[in-house]
Parts: sequence; structure tokens; C-alpha cells
Amino acid sequence: MKKQLFNLPYSLLLITALVLAIVPFFFEGQSEVIHLFHHTVFIVSEFLMWMVAFIFLLGWIIYVITRKLLLTEALTWIHLLITIIISCFLLTVRVWAFKYPSDNLEVILYKGVVRSTPREIKISLLLKLLFAIGQITYVVNIIGGIVKNRKAKVIIMPSK
Repeated sequence: MKKQLFNLPYSLLLITALVLAIVPFFFEGQSEVIHLFHHTVFIVSEFLMWMVAFIFLLGWIIYVITRKLLLTEALTWIHLLITIIISCFLLTVRVWAFKYPSDNLEVILYKGVVRSTPREIKISLLLKLLFAIGQITYVVNIIGGIVKNRKAKVIIMPSK
């Protein structure tokens, strides 16, 4: 029986992309000021969310294209859950930071970058490590699936 679109685990990427594309309408007109060396860069929160939504949409497209090459559905679930949970957590933290006025935001970003406590550094490294592990599971899933499919297609020729 053919699986429906929303019964597939990677449909979570499409749903997340749609939610992230809609959420910025509730935070309209907010921006973040980032100082890079001698330049000031303004990043509009809507643009940031739409960029992430676009990345999730690309991930969904990649899964649709490679779904027959994947090794196991368990690795797919691990990759998707880690990616979505950590990405949404980090985006929530960014959106929460937008609630502060730009003067205070600069101070918060400065304290966060320069004066991080060992605990904050450990949490940040743990999140980055988990995110990297999540991405590696996709690579293992696709490579394992390709190797498994290649072995299944090898036909042993009888000797004469």
C-alpha cells in the first residue's frame, strides 16, 4: 500500500517549514542589530525565519528525492527529530531576544558572546554536538542504503 504524504517521517520537515514561514507574520517589523568589525548589519527577523523555513523545505525535497536510497526509518527519525528540535529551540531563543529593545539586545549579545559562563559554553557545545550527530545520521542513512542496495543488485555469475 502506498504511504500517504503525512505518514512519512520527513513530512515533519515540510510541516516545520510551513510553520516557520507563517510565524514571522506575528513578529512583524522587528530587527536585530549585529556589529561586524566596522559595519553594522540589520537582520530582519522575518527574513531569518524564512531562510530557515527555506532550508527545511530543501531538506524535505532532498528526502523526497532520496527516500528509496535510505537504509532505515529509525535513522530518518533520529535525524529529523534532532534537527527540528534543536533548530526550533535556537530559533525560539533568537525570537525571544527580539523582544528586547535594540540597545539592550546589543548588550545581551555582547555578554552572550564575550562573557559566557562555563555552563553556557557546555550547553552550547552539547547542542552543537547533538546537531552534528543528527546530520551525520542522515549521511550514514544514505550511504548505508546505497551500499545495501548495491549489494542486493550484485548477481553472482556461475562459473563455467
